[in-house]
Amino acid sequence: MADLPAPLSPEQIEQRLREAASDGEAAPATNYRYIEPTSTAFDSFVDYVRNDEGRFLLGFPEVDLAMRGLARGEMLLVVGHSHNGKSQVLYNSIITALLNTNAHILLFSPDEPRELIAQKLHCIAYGRNGEELEQQIKDGNQTVLDEVRTASKTLFNRILINDAALTFSQMGDAFKEAQDYWQRNPDFAMADYLELLPGESDHNGVVAKAQGLKRWCKEVSVPLAVVHQAGRGSGDRHKPSTITAGKFGGEQEALAVLGVYRRRDDPTLSYVEKCYHSVSINIRVNKNKRPPNRLGDFEYFICPHTGQIREYRDDDIPPDDRYMR
Repeated sequence: MADLPAPLSPEQIEQRLREAASDGEAAPATNYRYIEPTSTAFDSFVDYVRNDEGRFLLGFPEVDLAMRGLARGEMLLVVGHSHNGKSQVLYNSIITALLNTNAHILLFSPDEPRELIAQKLHCIAYGRNGEELEQQIKDGNQTVLDEVRTASKTLFNRILINDAALTFSQMGDAFKEAQDYWQRNPDFAMADYLELLPGESDHNGVVAKAQGLKRWCKEVSVPLAVVHQAGRGSGDRHKPSTITAGKFGGEQEALAVLGVYRRRDDPTLSYVEKCYHSVSINIRVNKNKRPPNRLGDFEYFICPHTGQIREYRDDDIPPDDRYMR
């Protein structure tokens, strides 16, 4: 049997550790364009775990518990059929952030004009009926006019809306203008919706746009949520969407994918169930790369008058339907 090597002395162990540390030192990162010491990734990871101030929360407790927020440079896809509440979910998240934090938000919306978005955001924030708000403004209701004008210069001065179909380069320029306007970085960005960005809307085009948006949000270092239409082959409108529900793909580029659907169109519902689900909306966490990769399907109340989305309260439920809860 071969003799075992003599044990190292404490001094020898310390010397070898110093040598290993010296051998492992990388050249200053400034000498390289594409690589940097892996230790910086661990430093960023520790900072990410310990400091969550930079993460954007959607304002839906169960969803936020699963995702633990959207960090800078991360992209979320919100997928669902048309007119099922995808944008409304994010509008509610924006209002929650504006009311409860000092968030500054940049919104790209080639899908809807700025004026319509402004109206929807105001109705959510102030619990206003959209149709009544229009009539009160038309009638010259001074109280409502003062409310709208004050909100536009205070609460809504922390959101900027661009309703043109911008290229990624133009979105970068808009981001810089927002930085200059606020004299600070935006805390969150929303794009509504993926297919309407410049470029082809077939499979290759949609994937290229998703990849471009992912690169864009990493370059400008902002959490980004993107509305994405569900494809025709993604299942019925009233059923939970899958991770691949997005039209022509694009889900591979996202940190997380939320599926939005409404059960009101289910032909098998009873009359009472139809009443209940006429004001329900489901948010399903279909993909979540952040460990421990929690998923889930969560149901909320959506007010047909104000567009507010929140947890159900007893007075939201028809009397004959209380046993279902």
